[in-house]
Amino acid sequence: MTSPSHRSRSRVGWILVAIVLAAAMLRSPIVAVAPVARLVEQQLGITATVVGLLTSIPVLAFAICAPLGVAVVRRGGANFALTVSLAGAVLGCIIRSSGDLASALVGTAIMGIFLTVGNVVMPVIIARDFPPNRVHAMTGVFTASLNIGTMTVTVSTAPLVGAVGWRVALASSAVFGVAALATWIALHGIRGAIVPERRGHEAAPKIAARSAANIGTTWMLGAAFAGQAFAFYAMTAWLPTLLTDSGFGVAAAGAIAGIFQVAGIAGALLVPLLTTRGSTLVAAVAVAGAWLSVPLGFLFLPQAWVAWCLLGGVSRREAG
Repeated sequence: MTSPSHRSRSRVGWILVAIVLAAAMLRSPIVAVAPVARLVEQQLGITATVVGLLTSIPVLAFAICAPLGVAVVRRGGANFALTVSLAGAVLGCIIRSSGDLASALVGTAIMGIFLTVGNVVMPVIIARDFPPNRVHAMTGVFTASLNIGTMTVTVSTAPLVGAVGWRVALASSAVFGVAALATWIALHGIRGAIVPERRGHEAAPKIAARSAANIGTTWMLGAAFAGQAFAFYAMTAWLPTLLTDSGFGVAAAGAIAGIFQVAGIAGALLVPLLTTRGSTLVAAVAVAGAWLSVPLGFLFLPQAWVAWCLLGGVSRREAG
């Protein structure tokens, strides 16, 4: 017979698999647009500005719909919230790739709303399912998995276009969500994963009251995070296009942009180390300087693209 401790370790392992897959889903559908931006623009007969909406709408949803995510967790519980998030994001990916511009925009909006729920519930699940001394490590795994998802999609989307077309290639970013959903339901059963809990408010994120003295600091931190998120999504959305305009093929541009995503895994580990062993101010200045070097580097020394991709990736840690 299997011992209880072995079953417990096995369950923790599958929870870890579900977290990795779900985290990979939370960003990959957004960055999948970048390698096929030119094709989408040509096939749908739209401008680059409209194509940019396919990346910016989910980011806008992250800012606007966060209270909705909190409400879903509070009313339905963490298990239900993650199931809804993954299913809704997969549905949004399919709609986005299924038709004309209207379908693309509606699907993108649906996807962004449900990914926002996932952003809210994942830290709740990590805090619930792992002991306090492992939460920090699991948060690092979660952050690295975000980067792994974006890297995988950035590198693989362009080659898929030649085999199955841009619509199927774009929809394939939902594979992480399908796999995460299957794992999550297998862990908790259909009832445990789908039926809302009656006492969901205990798992809801708690927002501490802030004194008036902290308002200025909060706004400055918000501005810093917003700036980093803007830099990350702008770089992610337009780097492959910038590279193709510089003479690289579509597949090569996607592979090069993948360097930026891979470097983010290192950033997830290096930036916290820099803040714990050194000064937070030094870390903030280093990250800001690295981000600033990316547009300036591509503008004045584009042939050193490897350096700019690495610097931007390491400095990103996790945006959004």
